Amino acid sequence: MLCFGCELNEFDAMKRFWMDDDEAISCLRLHGILPSKVTCPHCHSDCELRKERNIWQCLTKTKVGESKYRACGFTLNDREGTVLDKIDVSPWKLLLFFNHWLSRCWSYDLMASNLMLTNDTILTLSRLCFAVSQFWFDTQIPAKPFGGSGVVLEIDICHFDDLTEIEGWRQTVLGAYERHTDRLFFVLVEDVENSLIPVIQRYIQKGSILYTTDREDFLPLKEYGYEHRVVSASSTDQDINIRGIKSKWHGLRSWKRRIRKARREEKYHPRYLSRYLFVNYYLSPDRLHHFLRCVAEFAHESVPER
Repeated sequence: MLCFGCELNEFDAMKRFWMDDDEAISCLRLHGILPSKVTCPHCHSDCELRKERNIWQCLTKTKVGESKYRACGFTLNDREGTVLDKIDVSPWKLLLFFNHWLSRCWSYDLMASNLMLTNDTILTLSRLCFAVSQFWFDTQIPAKPFGGSGVVLEIDICHFDDLTEIEGWRQTVLGAYERHTDRLFFVLVEDVENSLIPVIQRYIQKGSILYTTDREDFLPLKEYGYEHRVVSASSTDQDINIRGIKSKWHGLRSWKRRIRKARREEKYHPRYLSRYLFVNYYLSPDRLHHFLRCVAEFAHESVPER
């Protein structure tokens, strides 16, 4: 579910946050990246946000004499203890960096020239973004299987390889799209020949109606309790198609071009893969909202609570 006002495409976000720290801070706080409440560790009362100084301050006073009171004095920087603790970037620039990083044609040079960010800052923010997209990919797989008796799912696999200097590097991703709910998930398949059917069995319930291409790897599905329908060019039934899941492989050529420009070490390739899948998972107006939610969830897992 989107927050109110979060239906933003790339240009809407630029218009909303450009040089407006107050609006950007409000957005970061709304999505849980900056705190909405801080409790004093000494007197356990709620602190007050001093916006002009970007700090939380405890205003509690303790009586130490008949007419004397001592202020608690506890203060905390707004970013301290958050995922943004070590990132010295204006809030509006931070959001516009996220916004552009999520576009299909993102560019380091464009971010450096328009946001006036140093190479070190861009590298730091990029590492955070890639870590968040990898966290999302690891957690988006459903806890409960999709489908069920009579439920239609479109499934397809897509091969990702770098086509450059790392001979043999290859990742295969299974995508499944549940039509009546618009739910979707991606999962890596290590060995298509031996692991594809077990992966499908793990994440999709028996009795589901599965639409696939005519790949040989999908042909045994009927033997495992699924109703299997093969999509073919000669089919007259317009409902038998896999356009929903096929649309999620959009921009594959662009992804391969990006990989060619990336460093040649294999460790960098999963980062680009998780980013590609995140961008294709969400529609443009929803993408920034869901990414900010993922940043907050990633921070909750990786940053100790205050």
